[in-house]
Amino acid sequence: MPPSALAAMVNAEPKGFMAGVVRDNRGAPTGPTGAIPRSTGGGGPANVPGSGTGWAHETPIGPPPGVAQADRLMDAQDARDRAELIKRDAQLRAMEKLAEGDKP
Repeated sequence: MPPSALAAMVNAEPKGFMAGVVRDNRGAPTGPTGAIPRSTGGGGPANVPGSGTGWAHETPIGPPPGVAQADRLMDAQDARDRAELIKRDAQLRAMEKLAEGDKP
């Protein structure tokens, strides 16, 4: 980088801005704060769902409601699409046969 570009960047910084950034960084906490709820560990009475410790009842994993209905709708549409393709193919073959019969 040319020295002139570096000088332009240094001059663009508001006076004392970087010193404030460094000062803020040195004063920042380096570990966990007391604001984070902690469990007492061990699965004792404090780790009961709903006791205010942050533990919750487990949520079962599974497909969302309505997936089975959507699957049925898509299967029905797939069947209609297949029938339409079969019909088009049959029409195309019939037209090809007619065209072959017209040739001298």
